Amino acid sequence: ELIATPSDIGQTKQVCRILNDLQRENPENTNLRTVVVLPNERLLVPTLYAIPETVATVNVTMGYPLSLTPIATLMEQLITLQINQRKHADELHFYYKHVLAILNHPYVCRKKPDVVRRLVARITAENLFLVPPTLFDQAGELLQLLFRPVTNTAEFLAYFADVVDALSQQTETLDREFCDGYRAAVNCIKSNIEQFRHDISLPTLFRLLQQLVAGLTVAFQSKSREGLQVMGTLETRALDFENVIITSFN
Repeated sequence: ELIATPSDIGQTKQVCRILNDLQRENPENTNLRTVVVLPNERLLVPTLYAIPETVATVNVTMGYPLSLTPIATLMEQLITLQINQRKHADELHFYYKHVLAILNHPYVCRKKPDVVRRLVARITAENLFLVPPTLFDQAGELLQLLFRPVTNTAEFLAYFADVVDALSQQTETLDREFCDGYRAAVNCIKSNIEQFRHDISLPTLFRLLQQLVAGLTVAFQSKSREGLQVMGTLETRALDFENVIITSFN
């Protein structure tokens, strides 16, 4: 059965519809023997969110680009925040647009929705063009950590590591995998800098980190054959399923 769908999100909705139909046809069969194949790995996260709640077990076996993960997006925003900090009244301040971008990131606003709303309202009401780090003194440990001013390479590496560790403890299983992947990239750069004992500038550090992240993938591996399987094209070799759903079929 071929289904014409004009968008990526439309494809994930079709996956949800097909899975619901399969469950209605086999209400007593909890193991659907079904695989969702994703030739375009960018569809992994929206597909996982689209899977019906009635599917009790989902096993993912594929790679996902680290650069597309929410943790990579947040880190890019933190880099922009820190490199554009300005000194005002003998104290470092952050540009308000960069602050708002971080406050609206899902990892931040989902954990502290009430605090984030109050901070955004205050920044807007007081027309804070430059935001002082002291604004976050009573906002909780995570926000204090995110908006901690750093100025040199050693501080940045420690800052990245602290942020990843803090987020890893507060996120769900899938996001923890993403955090672990980013932590590995930070540790790789840190170990190389320590090995060669060479001071590098902050722009060079950021470029190295971005290039490293761009080439890494988060590998999901599942040995369970129970429940719904989500796989990349290569991972399906020599496997057999009763129901095969392939997105991005073109």
